[in-house]
Amino acid sequence: QILIISVELLTACGSVRPPGEKLSVADQLLQQAKAEEAGRFAPVELNSAAEKLAQAKFAMEQQNFLQAERLADRSAMDARTAIAIAGSIKAQMAVDELKQSNAQLQKQLEAH
Repeated sequence: QILIISVELLTACGSVRPPGEKLSVADQLLQQAKAEEAGRFAPVELNSAAEKLAQAKFAMEQQNFLQAERLADRSAMDARTAIAIAGSIKAQMAVDELKQSNAQLQKQLEAH
């Protein structure tokens, strides 16, 4: 019975496929995060995504496909978080800029 379980585990581990698509998605998300200025607005999340992607690529080279897949998923999640944070901060900055502009216009209207 132990032998059967061991053979099943080896078979299951052998059937794990290289997560090339997940690595590609994580890489694309990392590039998008950089384009969204996540390095400025969400550096911790961006660095975490980059680090996990590098680890995923190393695991892939070592043919540890399960670990590579997990790390690619975590990298993608961190990159998405960085994108969301950067977008939120930039949106808040735009709102603040509009408020300031409106206040200046209000002062000009009151002066006339």
